[in-house]
Amino acid sequence: MHKEEELELAALRVICQGAEGKPLWDEGLRLLCDYRFRTPVHQVVFDALRRIRSPREGALCERLQRELVLALARFPGLNAAEYFQPHGLSYRGALDLLARLGEG
Repeated sequence: MHKEEELELAALRVICQGAEGKPLWDEGLRLLCDYRFRTPVHQVVFDALRRIRSPREGALCERLQRELVLALARFPGLNAAEYFQPHGLSYRGALDLLARLGEG
């Protein structure tokens, strides 16, 4: 995986999971609203997250998987669980990552 792909994946994981027990959903969606993901599958996942709007209602991983049903035809290996793997970032590091991508 290339560096840009790794950063995008980490950013999506941060949005899905937060960091240090703190949510980053709203902040992540806001900071990356104009970012164009270089990896098409990451753009599809981000668009699906925006359609969900709130992680608070029900199990987010299952909701994301349902949103991605149509995308599965284009990306057969797509698995929502990948976005819930540990990202290893602190809260500050996660915010920095989102801000850097959002600026870029």
